Amino acid sequence: MRTHYDSRAYRRNRMERYMLVGGRCERAGCGVKLKGPLHEDGVPWQSHHVNNPVGDPDAVHNLRCLCHQHHNRYTKG
Repeated sequence: MRTHYDSRAYRRNRMERYMLVGGRCERAGCGVKLKGPLHEDGVPWQSHHVNNPVGDPDAVHNLRCLCHQHHNRYTKG
């Protein structure tokens, strides 16, 4: 089980990334609104860790906000 996803630092960084990218999917060409403080009507999303993180893997610069569709593409294949 990945308990670090419950940490305050991870959740704070995840939301900071969301705000930094304007609450939109970061997959090139997508840009769909992601559900959260900026877009109540947005789609569900997940944060994605870059493959070769520099420093803390949960740092803001190592996270990407992706809609479920694109997150599944990265993680499933």
